[in-house]
Amino acid sequence: MNREIPGEKARPSWGWLVVAASTIMMFGYYGTSGSFGIFLKPIVEMLDSTRAVASGAMSTFMGLNGLTGIIAGRLTDRYGPRVIIGTSALLGGLGYLLMYQVSSIWQIHVFFGIMVGSSMGACFTPIIATVSKWFTEKRVLAVGITTVGIGMGQMVLPPLVAYFIANYGWRPAYFMLAITVWITTVPAMVLLGRKPPQSTAVFSRRQSNRASEDDDIEISKLPREWSAREAVRTTPFWMFIIIGFVTATGFYFILIHIVAYATDMGIVPTTAALILTFLSVGVIAAQLLVWFLTVRINSRFTIVTLLVLQALALFFLTGVTSFQMLMALGLAYGFGFGGSNTVRLSMISDIFGTKSAGAILGLVSIAWATGGIVGPILAGYIFDLSQSYDVAFLAGGSLLAIGAMSGFFLKAPVGLKKLTQ
Repeated sequence: MNREIPGEKARPSWGWLVVAASTIMMFGYYGTSGSFGIFLKPIVEMLDSTRAVASGAMSTFMGLNGLTGIIAGRLTDRYGPRVIIGTSALLGGLGYLLMYQVSSIWQIHVFFGIMVGSSMGACFTPIIATVSKWFTEKRVLAVGITTVGIGMGQMVLPPLVAYFIANYGWRPAYFMLAITVWITTVPAMVLLGRKPPQSTAVFSRRQSNRASEDDDIEISKLPREWSAREAVRTTPFWMFIIIGFVTATGFYFILIHIVAYATDMGIVPTTAALILTFLSVGVIAAQLLVWFLTVRINSRFTIVTLLVLQALALFFLTGVTSFQMLMALGLAYGFGFGGSNTVRLSMISDIFGTKSAGAILGLVSIAWATGGIVGPILAGYIFDLSQSYDVAFLAGGSLLAIGAMSGFFLKAPVGLKKLTQ
């Protein structure tokens, strides 16, 4: 006897609309924030600052991103995502508008670092948690398509921003980013109001006493629902922390400094920005294809392989003198990053269930935020000391190698006694 899980028929149609709206919102949020590296040299020159100090605004951004992600995750589990993402869009757009008139470094830390950073944390965690709750078997694919918006945004918007800056200056470009954030949030505000179908795992616990013996066999295969307090006591949780930290550190090495690295080689900024476009092409390709890899070789070995690819790309960046090689390595790095990050996010719900997905994702986001804080400042500081990014790329590659080793321990935890509630 096959028992139908309530809500399963409702999942595909509305769930894919949720994915589409979430993808559009990711495009706006990450395309705008991913353009920060395009502003780096103009801002440094205008404020007579250093790259390490200016890059610190991105570190402030990531710190607030992580802190608000924890709060937003718990609020999403309790109240749903609509009010949270609406508030985040209002705050983020306002931050970009205020960037139009900055005249000192502290204002960049407040307007971009604190305001836009807080809005990002209140966007990403609710979006991923909500999409994860709408899908079971195709969760990796759904999360992958959703995060395609990140790659598309970072592929399309940075070159447009570079063109805008070259023709109109960097201040008006921030006005354009504010409008982009607000417009791309509208579909999510409309479509993410409906609650996801009841979790299959929750259903299985509540209904198991009334199920037949055959049903019990099928239900036993469903993942256990872990609370956030239980999850933090497991090995996989801390492996997610390590992998999130090293992935973010490497990513923000590239995102914030690769354009400056290319222009130091004599490449004009509008051409150098194309490296981010190639990186985003790799990210998008991986996000669309990684589901098929997980089906073939499982999620754990997929994430290990893709972390190794990122490490190798960073190692090979040292000493590169060809723009074509920079584009090729950006493409390879983007593929590794896009695939591994998609699998990482979907595995959290696969291992710990969806009931507390927002809270657990919020806690894991601390590691991502920490890596985002360390990455820009560390790479900028190394450059300021040595006038070279080689040591930074070697350090980032080494961290990613550690992350790859951690991936072998991403297995469903067993034997943990349930905490008394």
